[in-house]
Amino acid sequence: MERLIKGAQAHYFVLPTFPDISATPRFNQADASEKESLKRMIDQHNQQLQEKLAPLVRDYGIVLIPTNLQGILEDLSKNPTHYQIENTNTACYTGGSTIFESAGTICEDPEHTLFWDDIHPSATAHCIIGRRAFSDVSQRIGHYSITPDFSGCHTSFR
Repeated sequence: MERLIKGAQAHYFVLPTFPDISATPRFNQADASEKESLKRMIDQHNQQLQEKLAPLVRDYGIVLIPTNLQGILEDLSKNPTHYQIENTNTACYTGGSTIFESAGTICEDPEHTLFWDDIHPSATAHCIIGRRAFSDVSQRIGHYSITPDFSGCHTSFR
């Protein structure tokens, strides 16, 4: 980052926070204590990341713009109809996550699911997350005040 700050004279940096993966389909069956432990670790990671970057903010006057991925995912989960998402609880793809595991099946309507597999957001969710993050960053740096358009996020990727 120092090379970007000095060489490219970068001033604004987007800091993606790690979302609470205990709310993903992988952890649907986990007990409350496991979910809480995982959430604490993620919160601690996000806090330590900001603390590690604090000297750069202090020494160079850069602006860190955290993207609240957790807040965006929570909004997608709590308001699915606003985003034309129909499935927020289960994975679209049911196979393994490596080439060494058996092939799985793909749901009938991947464009309207929140999760592609048991832990990763779908292409639609990634599109919405990206547009929301862009809007948030643009508003934060004061160059734009835009309302994200999610209309192109439901394109079939098959």
